[in-house]
Amino acid sequence: QARGRARAVELELLELHPSRALFERLGFAVVAQTDARVRMRWVAGPATIPATGPATGPATGLATDPRLEAAMSPWADPGRRRAWVERLFDAPPEDPVGFVRFVAGRYQVAEGSSVLEIECGPGRLLRPLAAEGFVVTGYEPDPDLYAAATRVAAAAGSRVAVVHGGWGDLETSALSSTGETTGVAMIVAMGGSLWRLLSHRDRVDAIGRVRRVLRPGGVLVLEGPNVPWTLQADGPPPARTELYHRAAVSRIPAVHFDFHDGVIERRDTYVVEADGEVLAEWDERHRHAMLGLPSIRLALEQGGLPQIETFGDLDATGPARVMGRRIVLTARA
Repeated sequence: QARGRARAVELELLELHPSRALFERLGFAVVAQTDARVRMRWVAGPATIPATGPATGPATGLATDPRLEAAMSPWADPGRRRAWVERLFDAPPEDPVGFVRFVAGRYQVAEGSSVLEIECGPGRLLRPLAAEGFVVTGYEPDPDLYAAATRVAAAAGSRVAVVHGGWGDLETSALSSTGETTGVAMIVAMGGSLWRLLSHRDRVDAIGRVRRVLRPGGVLVLEGPNVPWTLQADGPPPARTELYHRAAVSRIPAVHFDFHDGVIERRDTYVVEADGEVLAEWDERHRHAMLGLPSIRLALEQGGLPQIETFGDLDATGPARVMGRRIVLTARA
């Protein structure tokens, strides 16, 4: 509508608000900053997309430029849609960030310390962790998710960096990427990233790398599915639909269990529909190990992190037994 009327758009929001990355992708620029708030401005330029077809706005019939088209139809770009659906279906960052805040207080991780996040995905935790006062480096091996995380880091400033790599790259690049000489204070691995290492040998190797990167007294924060509990208590994962502007985005899961190798393969089919028409459909496949607490504990001990505390969930205020859907723990050398 602003383009059609040749008008500018201004907005004000918190400096670290998650939506800031979206506005920057749309072409908003920072024009003023006070305390923790920023004022941003978008100025209409010449339209470059014809006012017909899928680029046309849903209610106005006005043409959009390529950035607006990409924001309105992110499923059309295979290089960006994986990060988009992960953000769309993922949980808000408040619970994991709150647990990291609790762990930092429990183990005296000071403000300004270096924190690594392993398999940071599209970067949903990077800004919030930086807002807690940490200097954050995200590691992401998937090229599409890494590209999304770098866009978040570019908008977040000097307290956030992203490295294209995973568990196997920790020992060789972690200290140089953070500028640390004595090791990092905390490594965060949430969302089942360790579970995606399918062999016990690989998991022990990964924990050994964590041990060599952590400084004395440093802590690993680990969270992922409690698979034995899930197999007993849960049925097949349900389909789910989220709304994105004019589109309904459905995720339809299918799960295959390989009990011989102890691996779960999940195939998620994504379907995007609007106005009774299917606009896009594609599959994403994920594999992870059937791990419970005893297997995780063994890998931690063999990898050199024997001091383990478990917690009931991400809202915990003290240690507890693992009795539910998720395994939440910390480990130290």
